[in-house]
Amino acid sequence: MTPEEIQKLSEDLVLLYTNMETDLLLNIANKLKVDKITIDNVEDWQLERLKQLNGLNAENIKVIADNSNKTKEEVTNILLKSATIGYNIDNDIIDKAVKNGILTSGLDESVIVKKILKTASKEVYTTLNQVNKSMIASAGKEYKNIINNITTGVLAGTKDINSSIKSGIQQLADNGLTGFRAKNGAMWSTEAYVNMITKTNISNISNASQDERIQSTGADYIEINSYVGARPLCALDQGDIFSLSNNTKPIKDINGKTIKPRAWSSSTYGKPAGIFGINCGHSKFIFVPELSAYNQEVINSKENSKQYELSQQQRAYERQIRNAKREKQMLEKANADKELIKEANKKILEKQKQTREFIKQNDLVRQPTKEFISKNIDNTKKIPNDIIKPKKEIKTEIKKYNKTQLNKMSLSKLKLETEKLATEYYKSGKSKISFGDTKIEDVAKKLTINANKTSLIKDYLAIQNKINK
Repeated sequence: MTPEEIQKLSEDLVLLYTNMETDLLLNIANKLKVDKITIDNVEDWQLERLKQLNGLNAENIKVIADNSNKTKEEVTNILLKSATIGYNIDNDIIDKAVKNGILTSGLDESVIVKKILKTASKEVYTTLNQVNKSMIASAGKEYKNIINNITTGVLAGTKDINSSIKSGIQQLADNGLTGFRAKNGAMWSTEAYVNMITKTNISNISNASQDERIQSTGADYIEINSYVGARPLCALDQGDIFSLSNNTKPIKDINGKTIKPRAWSSSTYGKPAGIFGINCGHSKFIFVPELSAYNQEVINSKENSKQYELSQQQRAYERQIRNAKREKQMLEKANADKELIKEANKKILEKQKQTREFIKQNDLVRQPTKEFISKNIDNTKKIPNDIIKPKKEIKTEIKKYNKTQLNKMSLSKLKLETEKLATEYYKSGKSKISFGDTKIEDVAKKLTINANKTSLIKDYLAIQNKINK
């Protein structure tokens, strides 16, 4: 899977957890309610607030419980799509190899996907349950810390109440709920941790599904794709042909080009920051000697490093915008001084300006959804006017094919195009059939599951005629 595909597939679940974290932080801020605190009453305020810890925990548990169904839906969607994409990545080359008697078609899609999901779903749900528990525990810990720090600052006379509130909330908004410890001892925020485990699981599941099919077809060689901006260890392997059986004898591609494959054991596979490791965005493809073409782009290592660093800097700017917005929301919940709220709003504008300048200077693409936070996941897909100018709606049309073109397609390609066309037809409203809660994409997919080429062409042309009426 490409980095873009992994990113797109992971976004909604990461966004859901980011919003849950924000809700938990707002619950903390709401419990603070600073009102008028002086050196004379700050200890009473501290005691009263600490008594509310159980209430905070209950509210936070409710936030997570209220989002449990959304979480399950997102996880199910991610697991199924990842496994399905992984299985179908090599369809075209497998079809060609089967026709030439080089490979077998391998195990059926439903067999492999079912096997992968049985193991993966248990692991993912177990991990997310641990995340939920850590979020609640971390929220309670941070709540006590901020109360005690405010009290200490006021009693010591080192900070007035406004300064204490500002520094406490600012730190919490910037760091988030850091209840996730990495192997190197570093503490991760909820967003960073969920982003990491989601992308890693998508990649792992897709690769596992693909690996199962590769093994069942009898293929031995794989090719790793290349892109500018790859991580240092991944960059060592991208663009190469590997033998899964560690056979390094020279082979030829369809054009007669001689290639010396590398042993898979010599790759960085298995290392956290290596190929197909944590947050890796690389893909692999079956390479069949004398049938596959090897035209891998050579990536300039300096340019690769530069683009990788720029992407990391852009992610940092985006986090700063989100944290500034979160800080303002928390100050509002805590009934903080109006001047503090104005300062927080000014901070948001400054961070947005810095981001725009950075993106313009380095010719990057702005990603507004990474800067926007909301309590409602559906609303996050609406981009506010301060981020981008409205653009004219661009309607994309699915490419249509005639009978001659359809006959030349592989079976897998024909299935995919028929599904796309059927989906377009059902969504257009021209069909009088109602599918209730069933997704239209699933209905379209069922049309092609056991269909042969003749019936698919017939169905494709029939749907095309209905659309054109």
